[in-house]
Amino acid sequence: METFIEEEKVETQSEIKDITSHADVSLIAKEKASNIPANSSLIDSVKSKEMIQTKLITEDILDKKFENAIAESLSRKQFIITDTLPKMRPISRTGQLSNNIYILFESNDEDGNPTILIIDQHAASERIMKERFLSQYRGSKVQKQQLIFPLKINISPAKLFFLKEHLSEINKFGFELEDFGGATFILRAIPAIFGKLPKLDVLKDMIEEIANIGKQQSFSDSEEEIINYLACHKSIRGGDYLTLKDIRKLVLDLSKCKDPYHCAHGRPTFRVISFRDIDKMFKRIV
Repeated sequence: METFIEEEKVETQSEIKDITSHADVSLIAKEKASNIPANSSLIDSVKSKEMIQTKLITEDILDKKFENAIAESLSRKQFIITDTLPKMRPISRTGQLSNNIYILFESNDEDGNPTILIIDQHAASERIMKERFLSQYRGSKVQKQQLIFPLKINISPAKLFFLKEHLSEINKFGFELEDFGGATFILRAIPAIFGKLPKLDVLKDMIEEIANIGKQQSFSDSEEEIINYLACHKSIRGGDYLTLKDIRKLVLDLSKCKDPYHCAHGRPTFRVISFRDIDKMFKRIV
């Protein structure tokens, strides 16, 4: 995965070098002109015109590069429509498909044979969040995010008694929940892994679901199931648009997981299709 990033960096550097190479020629010309004695007004005039011309040429090259990049970006979004074939279009430059669920890569198997690798962005993100959260929980280092304005949460009667009895267990998952009397609780902090504050009804559902999972068996037996539930809520969702920077981070974070192959619920995070299998689809080989 890291090789993918390095190769792209080389390609980017090559493009920059290609753009600036035209400007290098003009700089040489300017340096030569600067060595000519400055007491000649004719030479000064020629030098000035040369510098203006150089600037115009460089700007024109950059403008054309920019226009071509925009044109290519727009053309990728347009379907090619014919009378006989299904409509089609190239995938995006990032590899993220239009449903914003799967990301396509070119890869290689263990023997170096070329493959296509497809990542499920939610499954991959969920695995990352699970391992991060599980590590914090088991090390008793779950980071909390204090709320500027504490929230009042009303809990349904069916969960109320159990929640009051096991408040300390629930707070170990990064919440800071206090009994306010009756069916009302005060929420002063949430797990820092959540990032931005979820909506109040989502928080209420989460707390009640944690209580529900813990009620079915002991919290020690259900800790991983609770963490799976919380990791799912924090993860990148199917349908979320990702930039190339987001995709790079997702791949690198996934590569550091103990089990990068499955999401928190056991689904695969990615699948691989070999070029050989594609050749078989097209009957190029038997």
